[in-house]
Amino acid sequence: ITKGGFLARAGDDIAGFLPNSQTVFVEEPESLIGQEVKAIILESQRDTHKIIFSQKEAVTEGDFGKIAGGLKSGDKVTTTITNIAPFGLFVSVSAGEGFVEGLIHVSEVSWDKVDNLADHFKVKQKIEAQIIEVDLRERRLNLSIKRLTEDPFEEKTKEYAIDKKFTLPILRISDTGISLDLGGDIQGFVKKEKVPPGFEAKQGQTIDVIVSGIDKRRRRVEFVPVLKAKPIGYR
Repeated sequence: ITKGGFLARAGDDIAGFLPNSQTVFVEEPESLIGQEVKAIILESQRDTHKIIFSQKEAVTEGDFGKIAGGLKSGDKVTTTITNIAPFGLFVSVSAGEGFVEGLIHVSEVSWDKVDNLADHFKVKQKIEAQIIEVDLRERRLNLSIKRLTEDPFEEKTKEYAIDKKFTLPILRISDTGISLDLGGDIQGFVKKEKVPPGFEAKQGQTIDVIVSGIDKRRRRVEFVPVLKAKPIGYR
C-alpha cells in the first residue's frame, strides 16, 4: 500500500499502480493487500514503464448488482468515509458479502450550506446516510445525510404567509432582481420583472414588500414591492 493507492502486479509479472479512486468493494484499504482483484489497464506509458490499473472499470453492472442487490432507495445505512473531495464524500457501504462505493454529494450533506467538507468530516469516519439511488451505470450508490432529518425550511418560513407585508433591507441588486435580508439563512427575492419601472434603491436601504410565494426548490421567499400606484406597463 502506498500514498493514494496500491502497488499491484499482474500475472505476467507486469507491475503498476492501482489508485484508491479506482478500487471498489473495499472499506479498509489494508484489506486488499495480498488479495487478487479483477482489473483493467486504465493507462499505459511504455517509455516510462508506467501502468495504471482500475478495479472499478472492470466491474460489470452484473457484478455490482450481485453485491448491491439487497440495497434499495430509501434504505438507511451505516457508511465509512473513504475519501473527501470538494464536491462530496466517497463512502463505503457494507452489502451482502462485500462493500460497494457510495457518493454523498455536497448538496446532500446538510440542509444548510457547507463550504468545506474537510472541516466537518474525516476519512474512516462512520456516518449514517440514506440511499437515494442505486446507480447501475456508475456502479455506485448515491446517498444523502440531510434527508434523514426534516427540512427546516418549511418551519422557518411559516411566518411568511402569502400577501403578508414586510419592510426588509436590500442585500444586493442584480440583473435578475433584488435580494432581501430575512435574517438567518433564508433568502428573500424580488424578481426583476416585478420591480416597477423607475424604481430606485440601493444596497442597505429598506423596501416595503408583500409575500407572493415560497420557492422550495430555490429555498427562498419571493416578494413583490408595495406600490402606492400601479406604474404603466407593470405586470
